[in-house]
Amino acid sequence: ALFTFPTLGAWLGMSQETFGVFVALAVHDTSSVVATAASYGDRALEVATTVKLGRTLWLIPLAIATSVLVAHARARVRVPGFILAFVAASLCASVLEIPAGLLEIAGHTSKVLLVAALFFVGLEFRRGTIAALRGRVLVHALLLWGLALTGTLIALRLTGSF
Repeated sequence: ALFTFPTLGAWLGMSQETFGVFVALAVHDTSSVVATAASYGDRALEVATTVKLGRTLWLIPLAIATSVLVAHARARVRVPGFILAFVAASLCASVLEIPAGLLEIAGHTSKVLLVAALFFVGLEFRRGTIAALRGRVLVHALLLWGLALTGTLIALRLTGSF
């Protein structure tokens, strides 16, 4: 999707908005939706993220309805806290007038957290993985990352890419 959808969108003459909706509906994985839409443009990213999150939120009533219909009488319906926080924040943003400065800070923070989340998803990190990290292993990993980063930058410089 990351490589083919933007080309397809440009070939079909899709607007940023249309491409955002297209990607959000056609791509399953949220991180792939974000990456693909971002490669097409900022507005496509905004639309795709909103549509994908809306699509994902529909899983809440579906999960609750399914658990009520299928589960035993003693079964508990559990909704993750981040979903409740997201719904609460959405309701507050719809009802309250939020200062522009606070929206800017929230927007920047959300981008940083999204990048961090995608980083950890890509590495398949779990809480247990992070808790098990020891100083020496972490330093070793950071040194290897630094070498890979430095080597890539040197290769790009030598090839005249920047």
